[in-house]
Amino acid sequence: MRGVTKQRGMSATGFLIIAVVAGFFLLCFFKLFPIYSEYLVVKGVVDSLPEEMSSPSVSKSDIRNAIDRRFQVETPKFVTIEDIDIEEVADGFNLVLDYEVREELMFNLDIVAKFYHEVDIDK
Repeated sequence: MRGVTKQRGMSATGFLIIAVVAGFFLLCFFKLFPIYSEYLVVKGVVDSLPEEMSSPSVSKSDIRNAIDRRFQVETPKFVTIEDIDIEEVADGFNLVLDYEVREELMFNLDIVAKFYHEVDIDK
């Protein structure tokens, strides 16, 4: 007769622990993905402005209107036009995108994502 071999494999408790950890990371991914994808869209809008607004006669209101038109197409959920500061500097404009998104994760836990991006527009 052969010797008794031990069974190999994962126990139900081990499987449950792995499933809970994987579920937590999936939940975090599904909560963070829309926030980061919107940031990339808004960053693209802001990054495209120097090519559009390179004229010496551009004003702050022209830049704000261009951003507003793009936001009407993109319809961001977490970012508003007020989150973009437009400062006039000596050689053009400085756009600062600075905002924070707080999304509920579960129970009393929140995910906070802070974004900052700066673009210069030359006259």
